[in-house]
Amino acid sequence: MPTDAEIPASALAVYAHPDDPEISAGGTLASWAEAGADVAVLITTQGDKGTQDPDADLGELARLRVEETAKAAALLGFTGHFHLGYHDGELPDDQELRAALCEAYFGKLGGPQLARMNLFALMSDVGWTLWGAIQARISTLDFDFTDYYTTRWSRALAVMDSYRFQAWLEEARHNDP
Repeated sequence: MPTDAEIPASALAVYAHPDDPEISAGGTLASWAEAGADVAVLITTQGDKGTQDPDADLGELARLRVEETAKAAALLGFTGHFHLGYHDGELPDDQELRAALCEAYFGKLGGPQLARMNLFALMSDVGWTLWGAIQARISTLDFDFTDYYTTRWSRALAVMDSYRFQAWLEEARHNDP
């Protein structure tokens, strides 16, 4: 059992797919919940492509995944579970998604938190650009790393050259509890 200093008052675990929380951090999250933390999970996709059955009813599969998430959350002692409802493999890396995550985590849409999330996404593109450029030179994998890093860099440049970048910097400076 974690010590009191290691237990957050609350935690929102954000994952792409149903059953990801249980597989990756279920024990930790459950121990926090047992120790009194307010733990919830946010699942971004429906789990609607999690089958090899070509005849599966994908809508029914998605409904089943929400039901399974609810049962797992109850079993592990979580206070809630939330679903954004994107289709598997179709989760955009955009401001709309970050706004939904910001609202789920902070309980409000926008503000300095969203600006900081957007700036973090921009810096992530810069970092992955560097990684891709290195891989393009040294990797033996059959993957177009040049296209990967140029796509990321183009996206980062477009943001830095837009009004959004300066606006995010200004908004991120504000203290908002």
